[in-house]
Amino acid sequence: MAYENDKYPEEIHFYAASLEDSQNFSPQFHVHYAERLPWIDLSDDLPRYDHGTG
Repeated sequence: MAYENDKYPEEIHFYAASLEDSQNFSPQFHVHYAERLPWIDLSDDLPRYDHGTG
């Protein structure tokens, strides 16, 4: 569960939940925040991007 994008040629984005030991990875920001479910309440101070990061 990963993807590559020409916009970020040096990066591969993946879902931490798909990792065997995901607790070793911490999120740095939230993307597609505008599309979240109405009952999602994120209680952290991470940056939020409505659609993407750039």
